[in-house]
Amino acid sequence: MSRSQNNRAREADILWKIGSVYRKRNRWEEALSYLEDSKNQYENDSPGLAWCWINEGLIRSSQGQYDDAIEAFNYGLEIGENRQYDRIVAASTLNMGIIDAIRGEFDKATLLFNTCVNSYEQLDRPVQKAFALHNLGLCFTATLNYPSALDAFEQSVTIAQGNGDLILTALNYVHKAAVYLELNDRTLVASYCARALDTFKEIDYPLGVAETYKVLGRLYTQKQDWATADGLLSESMRLCQQYQKPLGVAEVQREIGKLYLAQNELDLARTTLDAARVQFETLGAGHDAHVTSELISAL
Repeated sequence: MSRSQNNRAREADILWKIGSVYRKRNRWEEALSYLEDSKNQYENDSPGLAWCWINEGLIRSSQGQYDDAIEAFNYGLEIGENRQYDRIVAASTLNMGIIDAIRGEFDKATLLFNTCVNSYEQLDRPVQKAFALHNLGLCFTATLNYPSALDAFEQSVTIAQGNGDLILTALNYVHKAAVYLELNDRTLVASYCARALDTFKEIDYPLGVAETYKVLGRLYTQKQDWATADGLLSESMRLCQQYQKPLGVAEVQREIGKLYLAQNELDLARTTLDAARVQFETLGAGHDAHVTSELISAL
């Protein structure tokens, strides 16, 4: 209809939204194709063009191409700042903070996430505020600040539930479970994982299932239920590979290495952990590479 009316702006809007749907299904090439078609329709400095760049950045980030992702987010940020589109500035800032966190630059990421929490509060965008809080919780978890992590996740899940965001609600559950696992509260780990898993399966979100299986794999490793832990981690690995999430592959590989370590299979542990370390280094995930190197050094 938009083409029959020669409405290029409307056509461009529809194209990037189709691309966004493909992105959310991890169909990267189709998503990028639609986004490129959309960019060609938009005028320079239009908000639609900025959203195209942000979506492209999200795809590059999911593929582990973090330099390309930052470049795309910066294009979106430049348009947002030039035209004073506050939502676009906040979205670009939030996503650059996520990459900073992946790279282990937690102080910088925390600053950006707090900025986004305040921005989304002023813009009255509760779901986006909840997403910023969720990422703040991940930063606190990585830096072992568990009380602050649980507080951020709790704030995020309250907002997400109130606004019907099932994916974000379930992600908060599974990452709260990961914190409780570090605090040795296994009952809460199982409870939160069960709630997350039910939601992820209901809405067909495979990477959420993979994340939950990873945490459950760690739980059963602690319980010394080797067969269950191996089955969960193997399925998590399969999903991360199928849906092309390289950072997830490296994270699960590290958990498999820790499973071998717990079983005193030191040669297998060293080989698996080293493969995870190389993958983290390749992706530029400096903090994770360091953590994995420390595990290898302790063998």
